[in-house]
Amino acid sequence: SEQDSKIWSKLVLVHAKLEKEKSQFETGVSLLKQLDPEALEVEEKLETSKIWISLGRELLAQGDRVRALEYLSTAETFDSGELTAAFRSEITIKNVEDSFASEKFDEAISTLETSLLDETTKASMLVTALFGKVKLAQNSGNQEDEKVAFERIQTLQPEHPDVIAFYEKLASIEASPAQEDETDRPDTGEEQAELELPESLDDAILLLKEKLTDNANDEAALRAAYQKFGTKANARKLIDLFRELQKKNSDNPQYLLSLARAYSHVGKDTLAVVQFRKLLSNSPQPEVHLDLTRAYRRLKKMADASKSLAMALEAMPNNIEAKKEQVIILSLNEDFSASAVSAQEGLEFPELSEENKLWFEKAREVGQANQALPDELTEIPDRY
Repeated sequence: SEQDSKIWSKLVLVHAKLEKEKSQFETGVSLLKQLDPEALEVEEKLETSKIWISLGRELLAQGDRVRALEYLSTAETFDSGELTAAFRSEITIKNVEDSFASEKFDEAISTLETSLLDETTKASMLVTALFGKVKLAQNSGNQEDEKVAFERIQTLQPEHPDVIAFYEKLASIEASPAQEDETDRPDTGEEQAELELPESLDDAILLLKEKLTDNANDEAALRAAYQKFGTKANARKLIDLFRELQKKNSDNPQYLLSLARAYSHVGKDTLAVVQFRKLLSNSPQPEVHLDLTRAYRRLKKMADASKSLAMALEAMPNNIEAKKEQVIILSLNEDFSASAVSAQEGLEFPELSEENKLWFEKAREVGQANQALPDELTEIPDRY
């Protein structure tokens, strides 16, 4: 009868526990396999699950992960909760550690990404795996794989000393002098600059160094530098100029800001992010949050862009460019209704120029139509 079945199951459970306590492994397993979950009470199911987990841990300690996983699955048929979840995490960690030992870092990363480990543990082990990939890439001279691994590490632990060192080294390499390309020619837009620069590139650089050494915020000199060297052909000279100024004036954060902005201007936003973050750590300037937001957006790191934007809006609640960036990021995240609301808020700013008014009106209209902003509304304006 059903009653007899329940009594029998209880007796089997008692014997299984006794055999387990006597370290009679196989006998205990044999008894446990006879149990029917339906014939046990809730507490008895939990007790049975605990025994299966205990036996599974013994197997895991012996290196038998296949059987340990089988015992876990059986334990889950009796009770699936925190205990089974914890044991599953133990098995996952053991698998990943074995992958580390055999230098199968891609395998470890794949295991971690599909695991149910808590985010802190997962992130920590992912960083270990990625540094393993960095080491292999360095040993084989594969600079591209090394860079890709560091980019991933940066999203997990951006302040890690090795990450900062890597990007500073990369920045130094990028900024090192290079032989002038024969196709390099001075930009023809000099007449638009407030500061008239010599035709010779070398003479122009000497004059800019003099002006910007006297005043790091010389708008005319900054504008002239971008008009003269802001083209793709002369991008290296633009970086060299601000890199040298920063090295000679390392105690003035304005020069580091100029260097970071120059990196962004020539499309090297990964390097720019490192400098912007350093600025925010050592010498916080409200407008840097907006620079960092835009750099992240160009890198398509929208989660980081959103976090940086929140700081920009907190530091500069009435800044029109920060409000525009909020409208754009909400749209890129496909939250069109929120983007429209943000655009409406922008329209309520006092003393709004006609150009900005038209921008917010168009953005509001697009958001209300549940559509993404067109490219012309998401373009990042040139600084100079």
